[in-house]
Amino acid sequence: MRKPFVAGNWKMNTDSHSSAELVKAVAADSLALAGSSVDVAVFPPFVYLQAVAGAISSSSIAVGAQDIYFEQKGAFTGEISTSMLKDIGCAYALCGHSERRHVIGEQDELVNKKVTATISGGLLPILCVGELLEEREANKTVEVVTRQVKKGLAPQVSASSLAEKRPSSRVVLASALCQRAISSADFGPGSGPETFAILSAMVPPSLWP
Repeated sequence: MRKPFVAGNWKMNTDSHSSAELVKAVAADSLALAGSSVDVAVFPPFVYLQAVAGAISSSSIAVGAQDIYFEQKGAFTGEISTSMLKDIGCAYALCGHSERRHVIGEQDELVNKKVTATISGGLLPILCVGELLEEREANKTVEVVTRQVKKGLAPQVSASSLAEKRPSSRVVLASALCQRAISSADFGPGSGPETFAILSAMVPPSLWP
């Protein structure tokens, strides 16, 4: 049986004080579960990553980044690399979150470069997939999610590497619908399981960790 994974993306919220208080509360409330029964991770804003990691260094809660860049160093103003994130204690990185796709304008090709860089850099990528409200209303959920998974994972995560369960091929797939879809009256209890069913069909249980 797979171990559940619970991750909290804090987006552009909290400050230096509230981020530390929040993660301490998460650690206290998940003390009996985190690491043993459930994998738990938090994704604070970049500027609070190191402080948050330090505040829970003795816990089983992991820390991840909300985004990464695919280059390791250079003249890329405002970006951050996998090596920088590892240096301050990060274990995960989100790739292709809906807001990065639909607000910032990231395309599948860029998301794929980020997934590849995250794997190569020794972090665990969380590939976020999900449709826009208009795509959901046009019954394009399967088409959109399938495209995002295939383009996001190729070619680094091949069928053979998945079948052999190589550590370098480990990727978390997450449903990250855009906020408009989540806020819509059309977004009901069945929306999450629908995306999960698509992902399950693409990655059969025999390839799950």
